[in-house]
Amino acid sequence: DIDSDKLAVIGTSKGAEAALIIATRHPELRAVTAGMPSSVAWQGYDPNLLKQIFTPPDGSWSLGGEPIPFLPYVRDYVDGPLELYEKSLAEYSNYPEASIPIEMVGAPILLVCGELDAIWPSCDMARQIKERATKRQGPDVTILAYEKAGHAGFGVPLKPDHSRFSQLGTIGGTAEDNNFARIDSWAKTLEYLRAAFEVQQEHVGN
Repeated sequence: DIDSDKLAVIGTSKGAEAALIIATRHPELRAVTAGMPSSVAWQGYDPNLLKQIFTPPDGSWSLGGEPIPFLPYVRDYVDGPLELYEKSLAEYSNYPEASIPIEMVGAPILLVCGELDAIWPSCDMARQIKERATKRQGPDVTILAYEKAGHAGFGVPLKPDHSRFSQLGTIGGTAEDNNFARIDSWAKTLEYLRAAFEVQQEHVGN
């Protein structure tokens, strides 16, 4: 039931980080969509703060049982996740191998981000991804950046009476602004997927 000529990967937040890493290793993919993306592979996170500090985990992702290069978190005091990621990202120059090699992706990439993201600087990282792809002759990268959206600004839109609608406004931006971003970006994501698959069909037909 699966058309092997129409494979795509899509993810949001930590799933977006995974989607982009996966895409660098699977040239058969025809489309890649990442909502609230990361430009680097991050260290794993342990909710037990004492363990996180004294026995920090390896990277979030592994290949063949070994962690892939990752950007560790700073050990400075931080006021919330956004500051943690911003301060850690500022140390990127010391860990260049942690950057996701986006130039290895063989499909066009659609990135969706919220400028008011309260979890991590997804729009800054989306722009880093595009800049690297441009400099290294990588794939086409399109960014949909929403000025008033936060970390919940990508995914299937919710109706205002949905039981989880108000939760859209808990990680940056209001629920209404995040849902607006979802409505707009979800429609454009579906258009992007259709276009990516149609191009592949034409290529195979010729």
